[in-house]
Amino acid sequence: MKFGIGCEVEGKTLLENGMTIDAEGISYIFYITEENLLKQIRIISNVDDPEKYFYYTSKEGTSIANLGYEVHIKDKLVREMQLLESSLALAGNIKRVYWDKPTYEYYPETTEEHARFNVTPPWFFLNEMKRDDPRLISPDMLTEMVRQKELFEPLVIPMAFYREVKIEYVASRYINAFFNSYFIIEGLFGNGKWKTEGI
Repeated sequence: MKFGIGCEVEGKTLLENGMTIDAEGISYIFYITEENLLKQIRIISNVDDPEKYFYYTSKEGTSIANLGYEVHIKDKLVREMQLLESSLALAGNIKRVYWDKPTYEYYPETTEEHARFNVTPPWFFLNEMKRDDPRLISPDMLTEMVRQKELFEPLVIPMAFYREVKIEYVASRYINAFFNSYFIIEGLFGNGKWKTEGI
């Protein structure tokens, strides 16, 4: 089983040809338009546990689907896509790689793996990443946070900036995220100083 993501590219980066680069168990595939402009990037990886990958729809024929994958593999591929976006922006003319709207791609390689997919073909499914995914806090963690809340009292303001950083980052407002990250460092290590010379 292999798992991948494909993302559309916005920009005017010229490549002589489309190409595939293999590195450390991951394939990076670059697609171009007829004008040789980069239009899509696909990253395909080996997986750790093939049994966690499946896709099926309900028997009633509704659009409700159940799909499975290893979250750490998906997260790794998204990070790779983000890194490519930043790197290509240095050398080319990349406005955006839509890594928040990837197409999930399943590549079953055995009969058993094919059996876990009840649709044909079993590999392309558009999935828009939610910007506000629920985050589970266990009862034990919540209890401990309440009991130890005094430990965090000196960090209320830095933690508020961190919350803002996360909000700005997932909204692709990277300049604001960068500034708020700096304020965390300034608040924790600036010893009350704030001017450039003092910092």
